[in-house]
Amino acid sequence: MASHNCPQFHTFSRQRRNRKVSRPGCAHWINLLFMTLLMRSGLQILMDHPRLYWNVHCTPATEWVRFTPVKVPMDRLWTAKDDARYLSPWIGLPGGRHTIGL
Repeated sequence: MASHNCPQFHTFSRQRRNRKVSRPGCAHWINLLFMTLLMRSGLQILMDHPRLYWNVHCTPATEWVRFTPVKVPMDRLWTAKDDARYLSPWIGLPGGRHTIGL
């Protein structure tokens, strides 16, 4: 059946044209909000663990990428908490050092 002979099609197309476009606009703003939260939490994780490894063992001086200028000292025990850097709560999420944001 051709669309020009169908009254339901004309009613549907008229309703589509008169509909407001606010819902897609809201969806984009909500998406922007959640993408911002995702990036902020990713920055916080990267500042808490600034060394990325390809291997399983994570032995010192074998990192693939290092986002910190601090070198691992070989004369004492070095943990991930020693390597963490502070990121302002305005930039990182959840904010603070080793917190869950509560």
